[in-house]
Amino acid sequence: MQDVAIAAMRNWETLRTAANAKAWLYRLTVRAALMHRRTLGRARKRVKEAIETYTVKHGANEAPPLRRTEEMVGGGSHGDPLATVLDVERHAHLRAAMARLPVKDVEMLLLKHVDDCSYQEIARRLGVTAGVVQMRLFRARQKLRELLLETYPEEQK
Repeated sequence: MQDVAIAAMRNWETLRTAANAKAWLYRLTVRAALMHRRTLGRARKRVKEAIETYTVKHGANEAPPLRRTEEMVGGGSHGDPLATVLDVERHAHLRAAMARLPVKDVEMLLLKHVDDCSYQEIARRLGVTAGVVQMRLFRARQKLRELLLETYPEEQK
């Protein structure tokens, strides 16, 4: 909405008559929405290209690191070597499963669980409603759960 307001202020002189104001604003809104959509598409493309580049460089079985191994070793396991190895292995499986998800699902999961955004914040950033965010997150979690169950079938209940 702010983009539309800025565009309206910048292009005020292109409005010919007050009678055309509704159509003029509508056209500005559509253009702003298309630009936003194009920007999101470019961001998704960059993420996909980065994952593909990493996969080619490091092999298909190794997923991109979410954080440095030194940070994982320092936290959570409290010096227990077995716990450290299990943490690293669990994170590797999670990264591999997330690499198999569609980019839109990864984006949604990262916004919620890494960036700690609320449903409303995610909705605002992606230009959808909070209900759509909840539905997409539910489905993304289901897909991730299925992928992880392929790795850990003994966890299935």
